[in-house]
Amino acid sequence: MKNLAICLLLLLGAVGCGDDYVVYETVDTMVCIPKNDFQVLEYDAASGQACVYDLYLYKGGYNDDGITVKLVVDPSVLDVYNVENGLELKVMPDRYFAFDPEVRLSGDRVMDRAEIRFDAASMLADGIDSSYVLPLSVRADDQGKVRSEKNSVIIRVVMK
Repeated sequence: MKNLAICLLLLLGAVGCGDDYVVYETVDTMVCIPKNDFQVLEYDAASGQACVYDLYLYKGGYNDDGITVKLVVDPSVLDVYNVENGLELKVMPDRYFAFDPEVRLSGDRVMDRAEIRFDAASMLADGIDSSYVLPLSVRADDQGKVRSEKNSVIIRVVMK
């Protein structure tokens, strides 16, 4: 009986270990924008509040690596969207918005938010309507990568 138990343990050990499995293996860091594609920010100009869009970024992967991502205005995202939807939306001029282009997701912090601030008063004064949008994409440094199907967002500000 003792020999049977030893044989069973050896058999399980041989089946459980293989060349394709490494103990303590990690999965690369992946970054994404969960609310990607086309987003609408409705703003009540009479409210007197700041016109702000909170863009959330998530980090996934089985590791404790931190990652710094960069937000960039990406007109190519809008070009694709316009072609797919038969629209003629335009990229919002950069004087009407501001944001910190770098976001750091540390090892234990899997989510962070980038605050996109719009200058609603100037937009209204200059006649910037909802045909102007802000196309953004996220880029990662060498410590990780971006999930390609969730790497961009288009933000439209609609004045009430």
